[in-house]
Amino acid sequence: MAHRASTTCAAWAVCLVLHGCGFVPAFGSRDSLAADAIDTSAPVATATSQQVVETVVSTTPGQVVARKPVPGADAQPAATTAAATVTTAAAPAAPRTPATLPAAPLAESVVVSQTPRRVPASMIGLHSYTYPVALVPYHGYQATAPTFPYGLRRSLNYDGVFWHDIHRGSDPSGWNWAGLDGVIEDAYRKNVQFMYTFMYTPAHLRSPGMEAFPSPAPNWPGSTSMPNNLQEVADFVTAMVRRYNSGGVRKLQYIETWNEPSIDGDNFLASMNVKPYWVGSTADNSAAGKRRRIDDLALLHKTIAVAAKAADPGIRIVAPGWSPGPSAQVAANWLAFFNRPIAGGGTPLQYTDVFAAHPYTTGTSASNMLRVIGDYDDARKAVDASRPLMGTEAGNEGPPLSVADHAIVIKRKLLLAAARGYDSLVLYAYEDNDYLGNPWRNAETADAIRQFAAVAVGKIMVRCAILADGSVWAVFDDGTTMRA
Repeated sequence: MAHRASTTCAAWAVCLVLHGCGFVPAFGSRDSLAADAIDTSAPVATATSQQVVETVVSTTPGQVVARKPVPGADAQPAATTAAATVTTAAAPAAPRTPATLPAAPLAESVVVSQTPRRVPASMIGLHSYTYPVALVPYHGYQATAPTFPYGLRRSLNYDGVFWHDIHRGSDPSGWNWAGLDGVIEDAYRKNVQFMYTFMYTPAHLRSPGMEAFPSPAPNWPGSTSMPNNLQEVADFVTAMVRRYNSGGVRKLQYIETWNEPSIDGDNFLASMNVKPYWVGSTADNSAAGKRRRIDDLALLHKTIAVAAKAADPGIRIVAPGWSPGPSAQVAANWLAFFNRPIAGGGTPLQYTDVFAAHPYTTGTSASNMLRVIGDYDDARKAVDASRPLMGTEAGNEGPPLSVADHAIVIKRKLLLAAARGYDSLVLYAYEDNDYLGNPWRNAETADAIRQFAAVAVGKIMVRCAILADGSVWAVFDDGTTMRA
């Protein structure tokens, strides 16, 4: 790409050196973590109705192996409400066959899945603004620890650990790791996996001419622009991965290369005046300008991926997390992006381990949730069904909901995402009233997460359906059922 020749050449000099040294990125393999010596277990706390059980995520994808009971503040009985009925049966000697499974309490209007699949410990993910520590004072509060189990934490929108908060200037001695150190160490101590999401380009790296371009954060103009020095980006990624993954320990399991670029094929950033989370190196809204933004994003994705894999071949590279689009366009847009040639060789798909989506929905309709969740799973299958899918951000968008309705949404969405094969649904956000019903403050939404953990995590979901009354019903191999 001639218009980015200076930055492109720098980045691909790095890539050529890496390949010349014999480095071959191991992208896309679900078993890549089992191949190296770094500890990938990242034990995760999952709850039963009477206790918290410490578990370890096996290097065999999807397996969860129980270890020992761990007493703690989270060890609370899972509440049963009218919105979610949980029935528990004694564990059978062997997994049940379909003929011996409990019958649905009502007629099934939509069978979501009848393919057995273990619900991984990473299924419940979480965002937080101020937990474990308020790095930025303007929130005016400090959240306490969650009373429910979760298996994955994502860095966004934890104020104080955005990319530009850390990467201050070109001199590595000035890079401010203190905030991220604390967050990652807290997750590691709690046996929770961690995903770092790149967003908000550092001030000194913002594209020429784009420094004043409006950002979703008004105090950070130009922060959604393409970095002007990809060599420095690669150096920063290398430093990050080596800082947290060394000495036989992996504290950083995932890197997501951008947040909500709102890609829409050649209509890229069609909604940029509303949500300009990625403007690239140009504000031009012609077809050529939009294609240039796509190329910028693909190049940045590759640069981050190659540097991260060179530092730790077992780290998982997560594609940019897309926000919802029209149902008919999702698969076509993913095919267009992931198969698009990148300057210097390759396609975004070749540098991706995990697909990412943001299945936000409005209201409590299970059918609408299934449409959005299913659109992304269909897109994954259209591009490459062998790669996993994570919902790296999810919540309610639209008119405000009651706390009781938020609890219903949480349970329905987790059940449906698990049924459609998602590896994680990262709930947004712990302290947020509008998107999640604030499970920090509200016991009912915290109980909703706790119930799902108690009933589903670590078990094999063998059937899931939307019933005639619009509720979601799932049954597991031990005979346990959950209805929300």
